[in-house]
Amino acid sequence: MDLTVGNFFGLFMPFALLGGVLTLTLFLMHGAIFISLKTTGDIRERARVLAGKIGIVAAVAMALFTVWTAISFGNGIWSWLCAVVATVAMVAALLFNSKGREGWAFIFSALATLVLTASFFVAMWPNVIPSSLDPAWSLSIQDASSSTYTLTIMTVAAAIFTPIVLAYQGWTYWVFRKRISVKNIPDPVDETVST
Repeated sequence: MDLTVGNFFGLFMPFALLGGVLTLTLFLMHGAIFISLKTTGDIRERARVLAGKIGIVAAVAMALFTVWTAISFGNGIWSWLCAVVATVAMVAALLFNSKGREGWAFIFSALATLVLTASFFVAMWPNVIPSSLDPAWSLSIQDASSSTYTLTIMTVAAAIFTPIVLAYQGWTYWVFRKRISVKNIPDPVDETVST
């Protein structure tokens, strides 16, 4: 009996732990790059340095995880292409971050995140959840898909609400497009009332 299947300790397998390290460091780096993109002065520099340090761990974890995914679940050349593109995007994000080009660093770290996500789907195609016990028990895309009626409703809802969401997200990014610094923080207000 495989003690790692279907219990709590199955979450602590090496592949899962590496995936956890990757996602933690990838999103810490991405967030630090965003902070350095939106701030000035000491905060910007500290965030940029932090992104560089965390990014080295994230790049190594990205390379190991995507190669491991391609070897274990790989679906031909596309799995390897995802591994290469994700790792190259991480390295590019680190290089642009080290040069103080936070905009490009942010774009490449976002690209690495997108390609990492796509690599799961590419590697496991046509399965959504592969079974480690018996391949016949894997959940395929056909098994996981919704009915035609549900997909029709969701398409109409997406056609209506996606432009609305994109519009208010665009407006939010426009309003908050400038960098901020410590001088943008107002002085504290004394709330004590003297009588």
